[in-house]
Amino acid sequence: MNNKKGGNKISRPLTNNEFLKIIEYIKSKDVKLMLIIEATTGLRIQDIAILKWSNLRNGKLEISEMKTKKTQNREYPLWLRNMLEDFKEENCKKINDYLFLENDKNFKNQINALVRKCQRQIQTSCKLSDIESTHISTHSFRKYFATENYKATKDIVLIQEMLNHTSLATTRKYIRINQEEVNEVCRNFDPFSRKY
Repeated sequence: MNNKKGGNKISRPLTNNEFLKIIEYIKSKDVKLMLIIEATTGLRIQDIAILKWSNLRNGKLEISEMKTKKTQNREYPLWLRNMLEDFKEENCKKINDYLFLENDKNFKNQINALVRKCQRQIQTSCKLSDIESTHISTHSFRKYFATENYKATKDIVLIQEMLNHTSLATTRKYIRINQEEVNEVCRNFDPFSRKY
């Protein structure tokens, strides 16, 4: 899904219910795992596509992002570690192998094909689960990560750091702070009840 310049609409974050439904209907194990990694780590789908097993060690992930060239370091939960190990066993992958790509040949073509495969399966899953898919793409899973972590922490600077955004304005667009949230904060603010 392209940005406004390309004429397409910008993706939106998923709700938790949408995330669960979409994942439930995705049949391809590699696509399902890629989207779960994106929703759990906030990495871009292209960065997930190029993950090697050597990037994942002892519950920690380290990768140089394709877009920003910045290094991302992440711990990830035990349940995801177990899911990755199961995937590795099923696919007989070695430590220097890619998780999702076949080899280094036609690298960009493989990445593009894999991303298109993810997009198609997301659209199919949306149809099967009666979710309006107009603004849903792989990037919706990254935005889901940002939104859910913002709801949990209310720390927009932390979310900006986790996403490697240079601009706080970009992070704000991801989490879509809405008017109701602004109103709730204003309604509940009472400087006289604060203890100093």
